[in-house]
Amino acid sequence: MKKYYRPDEVAEMLGVSTRTIYRWIDKKELSAIKIGGTVRVKFLDLEAWSKKV
Repeated sequence: MKKYYRPDEVAEMLGVSTRTIYRWIDKKELSAIKIGGTVRVKFLDLEAWSKKV
């Protein structure tokens, strides 16, 4: 299990588009960080978010 996922990986896991993931990140509905200039979603944040929805 990885600690951080790219938005396209998260989109595939959730069955939504990558644009939807970026939209959720922009709206602060899903937490994300930048690592080396690229957006990453922490697994623990994704897990907590998925339990809320």
